[in-house]
Amino acid sequence: SNSIDSIWSKPDDSKNVDALSIFGVSQCYPLLLSAYEVLSDSEFTKLLRDCVIISFRYNVIGGLNPNIMEDVYNKAAIKIAKNEVSTSREIFNDLKSIYVTDENFKSAFSTKIINSKRYRKLVRYILFCLEKQISGNSYDDSDTKITIEHILPENASDIWNKYFNVDEQDIYTYRLGNYTLLEDGKNKDCGDKLYEEKLPIYETSRYSITKEYCIFEEWTPASLRKRQDKLANFASSIWKINY
Repeated sequence: SNSIDSIWSKPDDSKNVDALSIFGVSQCYPLLLSAYEVLSDSEFTKLLRDCVIISFRYNVIGGLNPNIMEDVYNKAAIKIAKNEVSTSREIFNDLKSIYVTDENFKSAFSTKIINSKRYRKLVRYILFCLEKQISGNSYDDSDTKITIEHILPENASDIWNKYFNVDEQDIYTYRLGNYTLLEDGKNKDCGDKLYEEKLPIYETSRYSITKEYCIFEEWTPASLRKRQDKLANFASSIWKINY
């Protein structure tokens, strides 16, 4: 399915379909096509949003078995087709088994590694959602002037070995806690400088995820983990279903 299709004509729907595409998740499409025939527009929009949240928790962060998810969605789709359910809340009751709990989600998020080379759009999506939650500001995630900054640089120079040994660099470079948003020019200024040289640049950034949540005495595995734990708390309130 494609967000340009007439089915996804509402901007919110289109954005959520784009998110599913970024996640590489398609198991929920039969359910959504079933629901589109039956649900009111507003209930369909809620269900689509629920599918994004479930997919983010289950697939993107949890890395759980997609076959189990497919089975749950298919059973729910059959109930919709039989007119046994007609609201997003009723449908969510049939999807609860694949909604990862806050505790498990935070735990998985706080250690998550996503390679920004392979999954650049996904890393940007996560950072932009976190920024919106922290600052209340929405930015266009296709804006190339906004870049992904690696606090511990990719291919860090030897001066970083004092803070992250070579093995730790392999482990931590692509952890979610090592990423932040930065203006293009400021990112270039940072280069692969040491953290204490980057810090004054971070403090002038317009992005709260950077100017408020990248401020530590030094950047070490411990401070990176601490930051990722904080981001996990924000994440659990962004990707959350409340009924």
